[in-house]
Amino acid sequence: MKFGHLLLLLFSIVWNSTTIQAQVIYVNDEATGANDGSNWENAYTNLQDALSAAEEGGEIWVAEGTYSPDGPGGSREASFVLDKNLRLYGGFAGTESSLEERGDPADFSTILSGDLNGDDVEDNLTMNRSDNVWTVVTVSGNITDEAVIDGFIISGGHANGAGENESPAQSGGGLYTQGHPTVKNCRFEQNYAAWQGGGAYFINTNGLVIENNRFEHNQCGNLGGGLNVESNSSQLLAIRGCTFSNNAALRGGGLNMQNSSCTVEDCTFLFNSTPQHGGGMRYDATAGNQSIALKGSYFEGNVSSFGGGVFMEARSNNNSFTISDCQFTENLATPLQAGWGQSGGGVSMSNWPGRLNNSILFENCMFLQNTSSGYAGGMNIASGGSNASLEFRNVVFMENTSDMLAGAMYVRCGAPGSSAIMLFDSCHFEQNRSDIAGALNLDAGSEGNGAVIESTITNSIFQSNEASEGGALRLWSSVESTADFLLENCTIDGNSANQRGGGILINPHTGSHHVTIKHTTLTNNQSPDGGAIEAYLDLSGAPFPEGASCLIENSLIANNSSSNAAISMELFPNLELLNTTVAGNDGGGVDLAGMSGLTLQNTILYNPNGPEFTDLFDDASVTSNGGNLIGDSSLDEWLNNTDQPSTDPMLDAEYNLMQGSPAIDAGVAYEDMPDLDLAGNDRVRGNAVDIGAYESPFMVAAREALAATPIGLAPNPAGAFLKVELPIAAPQAFQAQVMDAQGKLVDRRLIRNGELLDVERLPQGMYLMKVAVDGVVYTGRFVKQ
Repeated sequence: MKFGHLLLLLFSIVWNSTTIQAQVIYVNDEATGANDGSNWENAYTNLQDALSAAEEGGEIWVAEGTYSPDGPGGSREASFVLDKNLRLYGGFAGTESSLEERGDPADFSTILSGDLNGDDVEDNLTMNRSDNVWTVVTVSGNITDEAVIDGFIISGGHANGAGENESPAQSGGGLYTQGHPTVKNCRFEQNYAAWQGGGAYFINTNGLVIENNRFEHNQCGNLGGGLNVESNSSQLLAIRGCTFSNNAALRGGGLNMQNSSCTVEDCTFLFNSTPQHGGGMRYDATAGNQSIALKGSYFEGNVSSFGGGVFMEARSNNNSFTISDCQFTENLATPLQAGWGQSGGGVSMSNWPGRLNNSILFENCMFLQNTSSGYAGGMNIASGGSNASLEFRNVVFMENTSDMLAGAMYVRCGAPGSSAIMLFDSCHFEQNRSDIAGALNLDAGSEGNGAVIESTITNSIFQSNEASEGGALRLWSSVESTADFLLENCTIDGNSANQRGGGILINPHTGSHHVTIKHTTLTNNQSPDGGAIEAYLDLSGAPFPEGASCLIENSLIANNSSSNAAISMELFPNLELLNTTVAGNDGGGVDLAGMSGLTLQNTILYNPNGPEFTDLFDDASVTSNGGNLIGDSSLDEWLNNTDQPSTDPMLDAEYNLMQGSPAIDAGVAYEDMPDLDLAGNDRVRGNAVDIGAYESPFMVAAREALAATPIGLAPNPAGAFLKVELPIAAPQAFQAQVMDAQGKLVDRRLIRNGELLDVERLPQGMYLMKVAVDGVVYTGRFVKQ
């Protein structure tokens, strides 16, 4: 019985294998046999015959050669029609017995050509095209993803016939599909469409896969020179490993997509062009709840008026755009159509006014040497909707240029009533150039009043950028808008502006314009007016921005160069410097004009090559909250008895406090004081907070502490452990501080009275221990063996 079952199983396997093999139909235009498609020798010579003979679920293998839907002088309406779920494979030598033997389809070119007379001129899509069919391949709407088109060159389609715009007469010169077959390993070239999809046009693309295809030298009169994809479905479309090169269209030179939730991954876009939107690629979300993920793709040499590399827009609600691991190199935004503006050499994106909850995320991307003859050499974001989310993580902008505004990136929440939350984290801006805002321009309300933005820039670097105004960064707001800008843990170094604002330019036209700069260095920047930071009103007739503020805390402003000061404020009511070091700047420290205001606490102003403070019109308001160290007498009338005027802070070359500095332990504590200084050390390391950006490891009380109540330390000299005994009963744990012979804090521990302190890791030498309990200081010396 078991033997009988085995025979039955073997028979079933052989029968099924024979059945599957029998479903393959062969096509070879040089076959000389019976031409019934049964094998290579007897292959059909005409692909149309094979399509007619094939049954649902079958395969057609096509050998190298050129195949046309009709003969010379034939009908332009002729097309290879796929109206059954078939698997079409090209690229065969004509000897293979399995699909695995086929190898690379490019080795044996199988061409489906719409050039019926065979007289097309390469790269000329107007000459000798009157004989070409409208659409080379047509796929019916009933086709599912079980159908496959794999390994063909599809060329010579010329869809310029009379008919509806979305019909095969006007769209999809190479391929027109209303179904959703899997298309891979194909090359679409030298095709044209008057309306959409010069190379290929996909409509109703539910779950479509387009993989490892090339779209080269195709054109269309409207959307998608290489490929146009359109759907109202939320089912995910995948375009992977495709190349789009030298295609042209009115919009979406290489690729155009509309209302298609999709992933575009590992694709390359080279030298595509369009006079309007998206030289390389355009995505248009006119329907809501769409998502696009652009991953691992490369854009170079693409040209358009808006978005040389990519243009995307949200014209509805709840759409998400994610761009990751992409590179944009040498793309260009320039006006290719009369009357059009230009922005976004690499990328331009638009969130339409009145739209809700749209989001944009860029991460791990690079923008290199992109150019705009207008705004934003690298990237332009125009967000006019409400509750928008804009995130940029680990994005690099290098050597991008624009003629007008924002060499690297321009982000604006422009329309009245628009709102956005922006985050820039771990981004790098270097050697970008523009007239205004060499690297980054952020604004609220550029197209009308009432916009609201909250922008955070963290862990980012702005280096060697150039502009006339705002060498690295410009922060702008309109009247009645609300703008909150936070810069934290950033480096702004070596930027220049030949007019004002070497590092940062602030243009506040509303009292709700607030800038906060924390744990940030502004160094080696230069400008005639405001070497590091400049604030002024650039809107004629704008009211005084009562309430506008700039807080600089735990930051270093050093080695900047200017004709007036490192920080220059005009008509700016509230500048506050808190635990900040402003030192070594050529031109001076702070310059105020036009009813501007300054508040100081725990701040060092020490700039020997200029005045520490200048009140240009004698109308400034100044407040000292104490603990400041000023290098000259220019602020004497406003200082109090905790301040130190005309004093050298004793800074080293890196602006740290040297041993014996009068700034050590001389600050005044304040509410919400940060835990760490600019270098990441404890903000309080001695008896009190130090003045300036850096907390010193030296302790001003080291030598005075010897006169305090002695502490018991044993054994002394110590080996691995040291017993610490206070002369009082101390039931609670206390903090023991250990300083070396120079007064530098080397250890800090929380211990209890009589406990052993581990000192084994300390180098040999003399040490001082200091303990404070209930306001009483206890000290003692010990030797580490």
